[in-house]
Amino acid sequence: MFDVIHNARPSRLYGKPWRSLWLRPWFDYICLKSVSHWLFPMMRGLAAAQESDSDEVAFQAGTGLAAPLPSRLRDFLADQTLRRRAYLSAASVWEKAAFGGSSVQDLCAAEAGRYQAALSLSRGLGPLVPYLRRLPKLRYDILSPDALAETFPPANPEDDSASYKLPALPEVLQSTAIPGPSARESWLRFVSPELGDFVTARIYEAEDPQHDSPNFIFLHGVGMEPEFWPRQPDAINNLTARGFRVIRPEGPWHGRRRLTGWFGGEPVLARGPLGMLEAFQAWIGEVSVLIRWARRRFAGPVILGGVSMGALTSQRLAVAAANWPTEARPDHLFLVATSESFTDIAFSGALTRELGITRRMQDVAWQESALNPWLLLMEPHGQPIVPPERILMVLGDRDVVTPYAGGLSLANRWRLPPENLFTYNRGHFTLCLGLLANQEPLHRLAAVLGR
Repeated sequence: MFDVIHNARPSRLYGKPWRSLWLRPWFDYICLKSVSHWLFPMMRGLAAAQESDSDEVAFQAGTGLAAPLPSRLRDFLADQTLRRRAYLSAASVWEKAAFGGSSVQDLCAAEAGRYQAALSLSRGLGPLVPYLRRLPKLRYDILSPDALAETFPPANPEDDSASYKLPALPEVLQSTAIPGPSARESWLRFVSPELGDFVTARIYEAEDPQHDSPNFIFLHGVGMEPEFWPRQPDAINNLTARGFRVIRPEGPWHGRRRLTGWFGGEPVLARGPLGMLEAFQAWIGEVSVLIRWARRRFAGPVILGGVSMGALTSQRLAVAAANWPTEARPDHLFLVATSESFTDIAFSGALTRELGITRRMQDVAWQESALNPWLLLMEPHGQPIVPPERILMVLGDRDVVTPYAGGLSLANRWRLPPENLFTYNRGHFTLCLGLLANQEPLHRLAAVLGR
């Protein structure tokens, strides 16, 4: 049952000649408009419905919709309440099976139940469609620069070692391994040093994993929740066929870590600079735990990488790790759709603009120069602990979400060898989707590692 649910075959759209038609900037435009004007309002309405527990007043407070609600929306609230309760029940069964010493068969059944309930959380959204133009895109809560300074003090420009201190290593539990469609799978769980909630990471490895296999910790982008989505073909996970061990953590406020009343990843964007700062602070500490766990558990090198927000987090950690012991440092970096300029992302990025984040920041006195005191915490100032020959970067020269110029500038400043920099005529979304179609960067990574 588990294999049937999780199996994903590559779509014909990834083959020739179809990929040459849709993996182009025109499709990025469609993705950008769909995400910002359809997906995010839909998720905002869904989060408000699930938080309301069928309370109409609470739902109206979370969406701004006026009373009285039509009967189809009242039915929608009741339906989403049942779906959320079903998921919480299935998640409780899964947690006991995963970390309570259950058999492989019991964990397979528990994961199948959790996965189906997780998929159900984002279904039945038809009643929201007529209200898309009236639903907010985010639950905005952006502090002014003065208020942010009181809540999250800027970094000391004279002492970067104080920016990201290595947290204590918490206890890390690993579940029983179960068979997946193409690899053996298990989960890790530990308490976040910063947020105090449980961090969950899925591990993919060959059926007969080697102790010295490379450990690839790959971080997702904002709003990406693989554990809650229909499983798709994945170029990173396919590296298990080359002997890699792939570790995919759920980032702050995503997946199992969603905050009540918020959809996955929403706090990162909706709270402006504070959301990004707290996400970096939490995720950098959590990734340091995974790096040290992999070092102590296995003998292979550690590759750290990610896409979009995951890449921004990885590159900032690579600079912070200069103040950490060797055990906590990555050996290689693999950065997809990244930029060194957070100012460009916040004030010029297409997604922040389409979501209204830039305008709302300006409404509370944010200008580009006002970000300067916090840039040391968000941008990869200085040199990384990883040498340039071990850094790979994948950029789209039409990327306007994490603007291309910032990624190219970082590649030049870090002196990446030409063979380690891959640039495609794509935007943000098609660049990420195109990893399955154009695997030259992954071939290069495997070659660097001798795989």
